[in-house]
Amino acid sequence: MFVPKKIIYKKSFDGNYLVINSTTGMIDIMEEELVKVLRECDEEKLSQLDSTLLKKLEDRGYIFPSEEAYKKLYRDIYEKFASQKQPKIFAICPTYSCNLKCTYCYEEDVIDKKSDLKMSTEMIDKVFEAINEISNSPKYVESSENVFYLYGGEPLMPENKYLVEYIFEKMKQIDKKIEILTNGTTIKKYIDLFEKYRDQLFQIQISLDGIEEVHDYRRPFKNGKGTFKEIVENVELLLSKNFKVVLRVNVDEENLDLRTVYDFIKDMGWKNNINFMSIFSRVMCPKTFKHKVSENKFLKEVNEIFKYDNSAKTTYMVRDIKLLAHISTVLESGKLDMNVPPLFNYCDSTDGRYFAFCPDGKIYPCDQSVGIDELAIGTFTDGLQIDFEKYLKWRNRKTINMEKCRNCEIELFCGGGCALASWVANNDIYQPSCEGYKETINEYLEDLIERRMI
Repeated sequence: MFVPKKIIYKKSFDGNYLVINSTTGMIDIMEEELVKVLRECDEEKLSQLDSTLLKKLEDRGYIFPSEEAYKKLYRDIYEKFASQKQPKIFAICPTYSCNLKCTYCYEEDVIDKKSDLKMSTEMIDKVFEAINEISNSPKYVESSENVFYLYGGEPLMPENKYLVEYIFEKMKQIDKKIEILTNGTTIKKYIDLFEKYRDQLFQIQISLDGIEEVHDYRRPFKNGKGTFKEIVENVELLLSKNFKVVLRVNVDEENLDLRTVYDFIKDMGWKNNINFMSIFSRVMCPKTFKHKVSENKFLKEVNEIFKYDNSAKTTYMVRDIKLLAHISTVLESGKLDMNVPPLFNYCDSTDGRYFAFCPDGKIYPCDQSVGIDELAIGTFTDGLQIDFEKYLKWRNRKTINMEKCRNCEIELFCGGGCALASWVANNDIYQPSCEGYKETINEYLEDLIERRMI
């Protein structure tokens, strides 16, 4: 018999063990004696177990007739994962310029060096030619659909209004909608354009990092003036005109008190607006950020909101919970439902589905890699030119291809971690970015044990 290594064992307060199978996703409570037999992979003792228990252990993926039988299941799970079609993401970044100076900006170096760059209408034509070629070529990963984003820098800088209108016209020609990612300070200057191209505008995502004093510290104008009041007025304006608004709260250790921003959103009356949604998202940038919050702390804060108001689930989305998504969904049923399939990769970038077109004429594979020349996977100004060695390196960054991940018990919960973080730390995206993941899972389980939940 064979017992896989991808199993987490955690002793609970009553002496029993919580056993988590990261291959199959099964989570069970087992007695200490059974756990000892599994850990030792004692074939003699395994064969002496009750036949009903043996069958259950086999059905739930804790034991296999042979190592080859386990490897077959693992390959089958990977093939199912790999066969699922997801959207291609095309991000259009007409400028690196920005009017804010956020404390956690991941483009800070790029903005300093390349803020004078912006696309021309001719470059935008080339962007859409490249998108058409990528969409229709078998050289790239198959996808279910195309998704479009407009971002920067700040894409809605007033001086770039003609470029944004040109992009809207291109979207109209291909009969697609685009989502705008903006800091929300210049909406009034663009509202007429949004009205004109309502059919091409999917939704507008605006960042608001907390109540006024918190947000204004984190996301001020370059002159230090606060942006909170202006953003709130602009959200009100957009909702009054029935545009879809996604309010993004970028969360780290400095603004972890999510209840205050939740209460503000509720008091503003946005929570019950059919065109409003909010996203709680951890600040993830590995290049500049020092106050990153662990999944466990973040999840605990979010769950407190849903515990306080279960209806909040219809208005609030939670992003950047990967490691604990499945475990918390099973163990804290009724709170946050984030049941996800096994993760062989970390994000869209390591699936070959993300293409960011930037004003330096380059294409980047990750939203946080924009402007870093050595990470570009191609160019588009003289026709689409993709460096397929680089593209495939990102596309194939799966744990199944990463030696240090293949025998790790949490492999399929973390997906190898962030590729960009690996590049920053090791200059090699095929090194795993573990970022204390095992400690985070242990901390989460310890918290549940302390609360007598497991």
